[in-house]
Amino acid sequence: MRAGQRRHKVRLEVPVQVKNKYNEMVTTWNLFASPYVSIETLKGFERAASNANWPGAEVKICMRYIAGVLPTMRVVHGTQVYSIVGKPNNLEGRNREIELTCSTGVII
Repeated sequence: MRAGQRRHKVRLEVPVQVKNKYNEMVTTWNLFASPYVSIETLKGFERAASNANWPGAEVKICMRYIAGVLPTMRVVHGTQVYSIVGKPNNLEGRNREIELTCSTGVII
């Protein structure tokens, strides 16, 4: 993928469990990375195919390879929050590009 297609700066965040002032465990989100990505809405046939494996999948996010990206993370683009559904796909197995299938909103 050409670099010009990755024009969206996003926050890749990881969930962290911390105790609040009432000694309860709550989930907060810490920054993992701030990559530039391409965000594509899934086409009808892609959505139908992905819904068999990942119900609610709506977008495909592509970025340069970052080691340690997990399905428990989320992607934040402005005010839009995307949950990663399924395993991040290391395209061609060459550690150059990752494709994330995501749904809108956060799944907890």
